[in-house]
Parts: sequence; structure tokens; C-alpha cells
Amino acid sequence: MKKSLLISTVLFLAFSQSAFAAEADIGPLKIQSVGAIGSATDRHSRGNMEILIPEGLIPNSLNCSDKIHVTTKGANDPGQAMFSLLRDAKNTGNSVLLRVSDDPAMTAYPGRCSLKIVIVQ
Repeated sequence: MKKSLLISTVLFLAFSQSAFAAEADIGPLKIQSVGAIGSATDRHSRGNMEILIPEGLIPNSLNCSDKIHVTTKGANDPGQAMFSLLRDAKNTGNSVLLRVSDDPAMTAYPGRCSLKIVIVQ
């Protein structure tokens, strides 16, 4: 019984979408807009963040159909540190480097990559 549970767990992990998630660093770039979702709307939950970046920067190696929006669940930026960095970079015209992921467990909006790291230059 324990052996079959172990095999089932290994197979689940091997074939789950998160097992195939990819990440990429993009930039330096100037974000075009940054916004915080104040209340649930469309497919967004309250607290999510969305940024607009120049087209063509998200590599094809990431499985994100929307190539100009990057979103983040509010739970992935609970203190809004990334949001603050992006807002300040937008307001001052500074460039940023971003690490984004196509991990479906992190996706804040279907078809969009999620933000993991922000570095202001």
C-alpha cells in the first residue's frame, strides 16, 4: 500500500503543470503602467497587481499567451514591496529587471506570466 502511494505521488509531481514551470529574466525595461486591483473584477482577485511591459520581451520559452501583461497574486507580494518598487520606477523613469514565471500555481490571471523578482536599476 505504501509503495503504491509513493508511486502515485511521484507520478503526480512529475506530470503536474508546476513541474514544468519555467522562469526567465527580462529587461532592462521601462514599465508602461503598474496597477493594484482594489476589488475582485473580471478574473482578478482583490490585491492582485498588473503591469504593462513593452511587447516582445517575454521569451517564447515561457508558456504565457499574453506577452505584454505580467500579473502577480496579492499573496505573492503581501507587503507590496514589489508593487512599491515598480511604482517608484515608473514615476522616476528608472529601468527594471524582472524575473517572471509561467507557473500555473502562481498565475494571477489566466494566460499571463507572474512576477517573482523586481530589481530597479
